[in-house]
Amino acid sequence: MLDAPPHHVSADETIQICKDFEFLVLFTSTVGWAGDQRLAEAIKEANPSIRIAFVGPPVTTDPDRALNECSALDFICRREFDYSVVEYAQGKPLSEILGISYKVDGRIQHNADRPRLKIWTPCRGDKIYKRDMDVTRYNVPFLLHPYIALYSTRGCPAQCTFCLWPQTLSGHAWRKRSTDDVAAELKWAKENFPEVKEFFFDDDTFNIQKVRTIELCEKLKPLASPGAAPRA
Repeated sequence: MLDAPPHHVSADETIQICKDFEFLVLFTSTVGWAGDQRLAEAIKEANPSIRIAFVGPPVTTDPDRALNECSALDFICRREFDYSVVEYAQGKPLSEILGISYKVDGRIQHNADRPRLKIWTPCRGDKIYKRDMDVTRYNVPFLLHPYIALYSTRGCPAQCTFCLWPQTLSGHAWRKRSTDDVAAELKWAKENFPEVKEFFFDDDTFNIQKVRTIELCEKLKPLASPGAAPRA
C-alpha cells in the first residue's frame, strides 16, 4: 500500500515502484482526477502489462467519463470496491465481476451493481498498514498527534444533499460491525502502535443506534487508559 504524498514519494518514484507490480488500484478524487489520470498513463507507459483500476467518487458518479478520458484504465469499480478488486486479483474475468465498468472493443460495459456489504471486517493492518504506512505522517488539527482513524459502521440513512460518501460509496443503508470485532481491532491497534495518542472513530453515523453505542463504549472503556483514548 502506498500513500505517496504524506510519505514524500514522488510521481517518478511511484512510477518506478509500479514497474514491479501486475495490478494497481488507485483511489481517486474529484480534485485529484486530472493528476491521477496522468499518473496512471505514465505508469502504463512504463509498465504496459500492468492492469489499472480506479475506485472512488468520480468514477462512481460518472464511469463513462472516466473510461473515455483515461486510456490507461482497464476497469473502474462503482461504489464499494472491497470484493471487486480482490476478485480480479484472484483471476476472475471482468465479465463476471459485479459493480464494475470497462470497455469491450471500444464500447463501455456496465456490469450489474454489487449488493451492499452487510457485514465486513477491515484489514487489521498487521501485515499491510503497519508495514507500509507511518502514522506519524498524518495530522488533523482537532486530534492529538499521532492518531489513527477507525470505522465501525458504514452508510447513513439521512438524505443530506451536501454529503459525499452516502451518495457515492457507502450508500444510505446503515451497516455495523459487531462491538466485539471493533473492540478487538482497537486492542490490536493500541498494542501495535504504542506511539498513537488518540483513536478516532470516523463513521458517518456513529451513534445512530443508542443500544449499540452504549455497548461499544462499555467494551472500549477498559482500553481508554493508560495510553491513547478513543473518541468519535
